[in-house]
Amino acid sequence: MGGPAGISISQQERRAAAAGLMQVVQQLAEQGESILSVLMGACAQPREYQHFPADDARGKGYRYFYHGHADMPRHWGEHGHFHLFAEPDPGRLTHLVGLSVDARGMPVRAFTTNRWVTDEQWAPADQVLARLRQFDTRASQASPLVSRWLQCAVILFWPRLRRIIAARDTRLAAMAAGGSRPNLLEDRRMHVLTATRLSLADEVLDLDAQAA
Repeated sequence: MGGPAGISISQQERRAAAAGLMQVVQQLAEQGESILSVLMGACAQPREYQHFPADDARGKGYRYFYHGHADMPRHWGEHGHFHLFAEPDPGRLTHLVGLSVDARGMPVRAFTTNRWVTDEQWAPADQVLARLRQFDTRASQASPLVSRWLQCAVILFWPRLRRIIAARDTRLAAMAAGGSRPNLLEDRRMHVLTATRLSLADEVLDLDAQAA
């Protein structure tokens, strides 16, 4: 499949990303930490929608923050989630993907959101994927380990992320063709548009099976 929507990542890159992600987890665990403790510090009871880092992490045209809120899907075991953005110009944000983690800081879900949720500058799936492929916040003042964790997660779970981002546009196009809901991007009844379960262990097993 050609074009940005067909951007693929090699199995070798994904295996390297899996190793990198596990290395970050192990390094933090040896220090008695996780990505959540690094992000949240001593904040044991964060406020709903409170951002971590407080001013977001920004670098090289990208931004992310972590937060949680009461209406999250608890059946996923979700503690909270990262929102990843492209920011080619200051304040001009395009939401790329959401990545949810459990209380241990392990990935459990990826999802896409409607435009109104983050008040983003909407972009079609091919542009979102092209930007997500280059996601990099290492130049930010935030933890380099969290930045590396996010970069590795994007690469490792790329096939799943690509599917839900493409499915987001497919779903909206089908609904627009039906004509029953005008102005879909601002429809408050539509929050999360597509989602998929994530499991580091399962993804590594799948990569090993494909390499066998």
